[in-house]
Order: sequence, then structure tokens, then C-alpha cells
Amino acid sequence: AVVSTQSTGSFNTLQHYYILNLTEAMELENTFAAFSKFGDTKSTGKELDNKKFSKLCKETGITGKLVTSTDIDICFSKYKPKGGRTIMMKEFEECLDELSKKRFPKKESHDDQKAAIRNLVAGKTPGTKGTTKSIKKGWH
Repeated sequence: AVVSTQSTGSFNTLQHYYILNLTEAMELENTFAAFSKFGDTKSTGKELDNKKFSKLCKETGITGKLVTSTDIDICFSKYKPKGGRTIMMKEFEECLDELSKKRFPKKESHDDQKAAIRNLVAGKTPGTKGTTKSIKKGWH
């Protein structure tokens, strides 16, 4: 999501590039934390389990024709610590990098693939689509 600037100095262009990347990184962390905390009041937002990672991938559009739920599970297992059940932000980004190759095979470079998948994920929050609503009923 790099936008070119019309400034004359390369410093301004470079500064603009880093501001955009910082904003994108913060949005990515916010997405990670939001899905991590979803449905768990005790969560710190620093760890993501496989179920929530799968939910994130489905709701952000990573999962589809090119990336299956099996691909998501395999990737998660590959990057989680041995004996662990969750991934941290670093492993999450590594998973995204790997999945970007499958999700965006027509992009020219791996950097373009990584940017595209981050654009899908950044700033998203978990939804409750498809969940069961509780209905309040009186006594019969």
C-alpha cells in the first residue's frame, strides 16, 4: 500500500513509505489482537490458536479456491512452537508470508504477494456471521 509522493526530496518519499508501513503494521497487529481476543475474555491478544487463525483466514478472504482450510492448518502447524498450541505475532506474519504465495500466485514478486495478503488482513475484525443467536423466551 505504498503511495508515491510528488515531493522533490527522496527523504520525504522514504519517510512517507515508512509511515504507511508503520500504519499497516499497526493495523495488522490490531487484527491479530482482535481475532485473538474473540470469544475469550481472558485473552491478552498476544496469542492466536488454530481455530481463531482459521477464522481469521476465512473472514479476511485468504481461504478460497487457491488456499484451502487444510493449507491453513498445515501452515499453522509448521510455524507454531513444538508442543505449543498457539502462535505469536512473528509466527503469524511468517504464516501470512507463506500463504501469500498460494493466494496470489500471479503477483510478480514475493514482496508483492506479501503486500497483497497484508492488505486483505489489515484492519479487519472478527464477525459473528453464522453464529447462533440466543432468543429470550418467557414462560409458557
